[in-house]
Amino acid sequence: MDFIFDTNIFNRILDDKTEMNFISDSHTYYVTHIQLDEIKNTSDPARKRKLLDTFEDVGQIERPTESAVIGESRIGKSKIGDGQYDQIKNELDKYGSKENNKRDALIAETAMKNNWILVSNDGNLLKVCTMQKFDIPVMNYSAFKKIK
Repeated sequence: MDFIFDTNIFNRILDDKTEMNFISDSHTYYVTHIQLDEIKNTSDPARKRKLLDTFEDVGQIERPTESAVIGESRIGKSKIGDGQYDQIKNELDKYGSKENNKRDALIAETAMKNNWILVSNDGNLLKVCTMQKFDIPVMNYSAFKKIK
C-alpha cells in the first residue's frame, strides 16, 4: 500500500513515544515539500529537531504537489493543477477558513491524484476527503497503526 502522511501524523508519532515498528517496509510512504516545510516552521527548536528526526525515520519518497499555490508551493516541487485543489480547499473552508487549509488541500489532492492513502488526524480534512466527489482514501493514525 502507498501512504502519504499529513503533518499532524509526524507530531502524533513523536508524541506516541512508542517504537515505530508499525512503519512497515512492505509499504511505500510519500511526502511533498509541504510536510517538511510545516515541520521546519515549528517554533520550539527542541521539538522541531525531534520532529525532523521523526520525519527522517519514516523512510519516504518526496513527490511534487499536484497543484501550485502562490505562497505555499516551491518551484520544481509542484505541478500546474486542474482545479481539484480549489474544490478541496473550498470544502475545507466551509469548516472554517484557516491558513492551513491551503496546505491540507495540496496534500489531499496529491493523495487523490496518485491514489495514495492519506493518513491524518484532522477531522475536517478526513470529512472532506471522503466526500463522494473526491473519494480520497483516508484513515486516521489509530487505524494506520493496525495495518501490517
